[in-house]
Amino acid sequence: MTSDNERKQVELTICCRIYPGINRRPFFSANDKLSIVKTCMKSLKQGLEGISYRLIVLLDNCPDEYETFLKELFDPSIEIQRLGGVGNQATFFKQIEILKSQQSSEIVFFYEDDYLFVPGKIAEIVHFMQSNPLVDFLTPYDSSDYHKVEFHKTSSRPHDGPYQKVKTTTCTFFTRKSVLQSKE
Repeated sequence: MTSDNERKQVELTICCRIYPGINRRPFFSANDKLSIVKTCMKSLKQGLEGISYRLIVLLDNCPDEYETFLKELFDPSIEIQRLGGVGNQATFFKQIEILKSQQSSEIVFFYEDDYLFVPGKIAEIVHFMQSNPLVDFLTPYDSSDYHKVEFHKTSSRPHDGPYQKVKTTTCTFFTRKSVLQSKE
């Protein structure tokens, strides 16, 4: 995030949850969560190339090194909220609260701390949602389950593009503020 983003219209508001523990066996840096977060957040920043955004990070019981790294990577004005180990469900509910009440953008992004992005890909996703108002949710995550598990065999690619309809996803996804507000 740069101060220039604060002056122009924001296309995307992101609320990221970071927890210092490792929940499953990641494919890299298996014993060092800070290293995982650093790699993934650098990837997030590259994924955001070409788009204006606002980034809010929830640090749930994270050591000070996490905040220091994030402020150096993005900007000292990054919005960080420290939480005292409230856990997965509480941080997800906090994301919902923040994203449905923010005033920066219609398109919002729920982001967990362990996903990687291709440079500029998030801008592509946001522009796809802007030009397809009937898309309420979009996940950037392509799981091998979508291609192998019988439950997902009815998935389809409805727009002759890179996106497909799927039945489930992780807690890393895009939606619209209006969709969140309609569920109140």
